Amino acid sequence: MPSSVSDLQKLAAVPVGLRIAVVLTAAICEEFIYRGFGIEELAYLTGKRWLAGLLSLTLFTVSHAGLYGISVALIIPGLVGAVLTGLYLWRRNLLSCILMHAIIDGIFVVVIPAAMPAK
Repeated sequence: MPSSVSDLQKLAAVPVGLRIAVVLTAAICEEFIYRGFGIEELAYLTGKRWLAGLLSLTLFTVSHAGLYGISVALIIPGLVGAVLTGLYLWRRNLLSCILMHAIIDGIFVVVIPAAMPAK
């Protein structure tokens, strides 16, 4: 997710089809890695689903440091990840997590930049 108006303007210059592809790829791949595979395998190894969720959430959050840096901005993917992790632990439905992830990213990567005034 972009962190400033400048980032939004840069995103707005990227073709919308490419932005949609990025959103869908991130939603599918990240949810499979961190929720579907990560939580299930870590739960098998630790014997505790809540611990697996916490470990997976930590890895998900830290994996976004390349985009946000090690800063307070990591709170954003951390909170989104916490909601997605809670949803997965509650419903064990990967498709709902993928859909929610795509909606959240789509708002920030597709919709908001499209509404930005042209430079």
